[in-house]
Amino acid sequence: MEAALSPLNLVKMMGENILKVAEDSLSGGLLKENETAQMQQAKSESAAMLALLLPTLAKLEGKCRTEADQVSMAVALLLKNALTIGVIQPASTAGAKAAQAAIGTRRARDVRALGARSTAIEEAIERAVGPNWDGKHPSTKAKQIIDTVNKDLREKGIKEITARAVYDRLKARQC
Repeated sequence: MEAALSPLNLVKMMGENILKVAEDSLSGGLLKENETAQMQQAKSESAAMLALLLPTLAKLEGKCRTEADQVSMAVALLLKNALTIGVIQPASTAGAKAAQAAIGTRRARDVRALGARSTAIEEAIERAVGPNWDGKHPSTKAKQIIDTVNKDLREKGIKEITARAVYDRLKARQC
């Protein structure tokens, strides 16, 4: 049982886990051509270093047990953390960058929606539409109220909006 938990076996296990993650990434078909080449190179270099490291640590273990255990534990912890970081961090692929950009765009849109200008526009539209609007024909209603909405916004010192912007907001209310 002690041999299964030895620092040398931990290094071996972590190294094999990294190689498995690399293999899974390669077989998933999600990597672009240049990313595939980088992953293959990283996998082959890691396999070569693991093949060099394990026998060296085994030799040290026979001569300097304490030092070999310290080195093995340090290497195992580095491998574990590298694997964790690699799995958790957002990848720098084009798809990941696009996803991050979309999140940023949505957050910015949400923040703008809470802004003073947006609130003033909503209030102006609400006053112009009145409580009795049935929600039908938003394009016609937008054309009818655009002058009233823009007059209200000018009085507040806010830039005017287009009939299309009024239409979009009225249309959103229908949902």
